[in-house]
Amino acid sequence: MAEHQDKELVENFMRGDPKAFKEIYDVYFNRIFVFASKITGTKEEAEEITLDSFAKLFKMHERFESLPNIQAFLYVSTRNACFNYLRHRQLMESKKKEWLAVNLETENWLEINQIEGEMLKVIHKTIEELPQGCKNIIKMYLEGLDTREISNRLHISIPTVRSQKRYAIQLLRTALKNRLLIILFLILLYLPARLLSFR
Repeated sequence: MAEHQDKELVENFMRGDPKAFKEIYDVYFNRIFVFASKITGTKEEAEEITLDSFAKLFKMHERFESLPNIQAFLYVSTRNACFNYLRHRQLMESKKKEWLAVNLETENWLEINQIEGEMLKVIHKTIEELPQGCKNIIKMYLEGLDTREISNRLHISIPTVRSQKRYAIQLLRTALKNRLLIILFLILLYLPARLLSFR
């Protein structure tokens, strides 16, 4: 544009002339859009930011006295909006990752607890099917009683308690068959508090 035409265009724009704004829009839109696209990496967001920058420009039309000022405003406004968009996107992606991690951890925790619950049900069902003497001794061990306490309560000798316990474990090993269940049972045998709620 010739210098006098530029001056006339800016003067008309400062008065709020829609035609002058459209002419400025036609001159700068593609430049600003390409600039925003390179920063954001997305045409949809770049177009929205570009349109928003022109809307801001029109609202402030009285403040601009030259085309270089208008151009500088469009680039700075667009750049800032793009950076804000990128920061927001990074924050959202970070929050999304945190949410997915928490959700996955929760799902895993629920799954593990569900599996453990099913395994405990199988173990307790198997214990209930033991001969009465073996069943009573195993339950007392699971309640936290030691060999001497069981002996006193049942009025039987300590060797008998131990032999009944060994026999009960053999029966459980045969009944359960699954090695993982056997390992879990043996762990629980020495952590009886875990089973108190299943009594």
